[in-house]
Amino acid sequence: MEPPPLQAAPVDISTIELQKENIQPLASGRSASQLASLSSHSLSGLGSKNTIEHKRFQTQIDAIAAYDAAGGVWEDGRDGLSSDEVAQLADDPLDLHVRYARFVLANYPAGNSAKSKLVPILEASTRRFVKDDRYTNDPRYLRLWGLYAKHVECPVDCYCFLFSRGIGERLGLMYEEYAAALEAAGK
Repeated sequence: MEPPPLQAAPVDISTIELQKENIQPLASGRSASQLASLSSHSLSGLGSKNTIEHKRFQTQIDAIAAYDAAGGVWEDGRDGLSSDEVAQLADDPLDLHVRYARFVLANYPAGNSAKSKLVPILEASTRRFVKDDRYTNDPRYLRLWGLYAKHVECPVDCYCFLFSRGIGERLGLMYEEYAAALEAAGK
């Protein structure tokens, strides 16, 4: 006989009740258990954990750039990364940037701040792949752009730039996001 599936323990909403005004809502929603976990950790402990993760992501991003610049060569163990690891990351570098943005969104519920570095991360990620044809019509890349557009002064300009580069032109999401930006601008 098969054991019953494990169920997650219910979340005590009081652990996040005092922080709810500081939590930026996401269209995809937020995990109550993760919010409770973030609320219950000490700020210094959480800050050091997040700093370590930022450094890990940045090390991997820098490794991909060095690997590409060296023509697909990586010294095993350099920066704590094996050549196989770096080669795998370099196969789809956008994936790493998407995971980095997701990490920031999940671990900084208040949204963009100097600590989260969300806007600089999104700016670097979107610029990195502008000329990479592999990602011209990749929904993940367009979602990064959409997230970035929500944090700039004029989102409509972002979408005009994307149209001028042919980015996302085959994706319905592009037209939906552009229409939403135009509507928000009163156009």
